[in-house]
Amino acid sequence: RVSIDSTPWAELFIDGRRVGVTPFIDKPLTPGRHRVRAVLADGRARTFSVDVRAGRAAPPVVLTW
Repeated sequence: RVSIDSTPWAELFIDGRRVGVTPFIDKPLTPGRHRVRAVLADGRARTFSVDVRAGRAAPPVVLTW
């Protein structure tokens, strides 16, 4: 499971697929490394990886711009 939050809110893409906006709380995600892209309304973006282990929640991600 993964949780991602952002101030201000951001649109999220995981592995190239739009998954919604922040806060993105305690959502299931398959085990492995995933590429996350967060995009603000003004176009600024950040890309990072999240590692998910089977049966464990990934550490929460909090973005501040």
